[in-house]
Amino acid sequence: MDEVGVKRLLWTTQFQINADQISEAMYDLANREFGFSREVETNYVAGQKAGAAVIKASDLAYTLLECHFFKYTDEADKLIVESAENAVSGGPLSIFSLATLIADMVLHNRDYPQHELLISARPKASM
Repeated sequence: MDEVGVKRLLWTTQFQINADQISEAMYDLANREFGFSREVETNYVAGQKAGAAVIKASDLAYTLLECHFFKYTDEADKLIVESAENAVSGGPLSIFSLATLIADMVLHNRDYPQHELLISARPKASM
């Protein structure tokens, strides 16, 4: 990144990278919504943790976007963007919503000085 002049890295990763272990509820959600086995989810999170560790140890200007699971829809979710030190408070978000947030981050860089953000979608209001 230094060689090509990248100024800032916005890296989309998994919200469980800061957890000591994956909860049973998250294994169940990964299996129910996406068909991920325990092994697939465990290996994916481990890989994401390793990547995040490399970025955190670097001198890059970065923001880790620690997202809840994705929904593969075009709906615009109301996002919860909070400190990565918190527990995830929302649910899965659409990739469309994440793309909209990233565009805002690029356009308004100074509004997002954090190195890690936890991103999830607000639950829909019951009718």
